[in-house]
Amino acid sequence: MSIKIDREFVKNKITTLFEYRRFPFLFDQIGEVYDKGLMEKLEDLQFSIYILDHHLETVWDIEISDLDHYWKDIYTDLSSLEIPTHKHDDFCKHIYKYQRHELQLRESIYPDRFKLNYFYFYKSCDVKLIRRIMYSKYPKMKTFASEGQWRLFDYVTEVNDDIEDVFEDTLHYNANPFLIGILQNGKDQTYTRYTSFLTSIQKELHLINNPLLREWTQEVMDQTFLLLDERMDQIHTDKLNTKMPIKGKEQHLLTMA
Repeated sequence: MSIKIDREFVKNKITTLFEYRRFPFLFDQIGEVYDKGLMEKLEDLQFSIYILDHHLETVWDIEISDLDHYWKDIYTDLSSLEIPTHKHDDFCKHIYKYQRHELQLRESIYPDRFKLNYFYFYKSCDVKLIRRIMYSKYPKMKTFASEGQWRLFDYVTEVNDDIEDVFEDTLHYNANPFLIGILQNGKDQTYTRYTSFLTSIQKELHLINNPLLREWTQEVMDQTFLLLDERMDQIHTDKLNTKMPIKGKEQHLLTMA
């Protein structure tokens, strides 16, 4: 059985997520009044996605059919947003892809085998879905920045989330390559890998055409470099426990040599 959901906690978490990803601010940028009705429906959709993800992170033995009712709720939310039924699978294709990565943890197939830009592209699947729907409702948002122009912002915010949540994620079956990288490869190698990735993002910031989006990305970039150093000081691998088995259901990796 999965852990009981604190709905109020999740709702607050979604509000924070939406602000962090700058969704509410897009209306101002195009001279539109904040669309409360749309955003409430998008929050409902994000809630349904969160509940699916929560199940994947708290239940180890999963059959694909176990997830059907979660997907039914997601598709119901898409319909309420007037997304045609025949487009539901296309709108959710990145979520299905990321779900596959989460399920593969149960086969001892870990996300740190991927290049970070590949993995974090799919880990931002829910954010890209919300933004895609907003852009479909307000095409003028493309004049602020195309959907593709958010790529670097999405990378760095997702990396920030994984570094921020490294201790929380030890309590769940979480596809966090930062945590798994530390457990499998040690702090030094993981630090080098993430520093290199963040530096590569830094070098591409000039590709962001909109100065405000570039500023937002730089702001989170600066925060993430600081957070990475802070977490490295806090993490003691000989005391870092994780719920997630590394070589099978009954074996828990509790320490690093």
